[in-house]
Amino acid sequence: MIRSKIIEIISEILNDFFAKTSSSQVHSNRLRSIILLGVHTLIRVFEYSLFQTKSLENSYIYVKKGESYFLEYLEQITNSEYMETMNLSDMELFIYKKTIVNLNHNNDETMLNNMMTLSDSSMSFEDSELTNVFKEIRKCVKILFYWDNNNISITHIKELNQKYFAILLDFSNNQEICFVLQHIQQHIDYSYVDYKVLIKEIIDINKKKKMKTITNEELIQRFYCDKEILIENNKKLSIKQFVKWLVV
Repeated sequence: MIRSKIIEIISEILNDFFAKTSSSQVHSNRLRSIILLGVHTLIRVFEYSLFQTKSLENSYIYVKKGESYFLEYLEQITNSEYMETMNLSDMELFIYKKTIVNLNHNNDETMLNNMMTLSDSSMSFEDSELTNVFKEIRKCVKILFYWDNNNISITHIKELNQKYFAILLDFSNNQEICFVLQHIQQHIDYSYVDYKVLIKEIIDINKKKKMKTITNEELIQRFYCDKEILIENNKKLSIKQFVKWLVV
């Protein structure tokens, strides 16, 4: 229950964040890196506040506050010379200072009033359980959204989040899927249209429980020793056939 709720909230947070940043007027080669930093920062704020408060509602308030500060910071440096030279860690630190650094000593009246008006459903869970959930979330964010591919826009990433993020994390073997997907990305550049087909095929196969467990030895063989075969099959097979050849 707690796991699925965390994933649902993270997906909602990311969807809102991508919607706001995709319409940003910032013109910079660094915008993609800045947005990725924002994603990781917001996830970290949510994770830390959840550890401290044991409340999804309160943690949601903190992460939305962090989002507001991030977007405000971004707006202030829009199209300035500082945009190209700033240290991204300064931006990250600014958000942490405004949200979770003083979390246990927060006296912000507005925040407290907001917390009091929500149903404060505190939870009981193992710290290790929470750690594992966020570890999987971060891995999925890193791989599924294909940040290194400039064919994938922030609007595209928003769609990937809406359609596939929660579904992928719902699989017990989601980390194995991400691992395979990561290797595919390292060898093949996809257009967004083709990448969506790839993700859908992998998910459909896994839903039918037809995806085999791929060992490290098989990964090395398939993606490195037989790299030429991999590239050739990607060229001559349909994406559906290619995925079936790879994971079934």
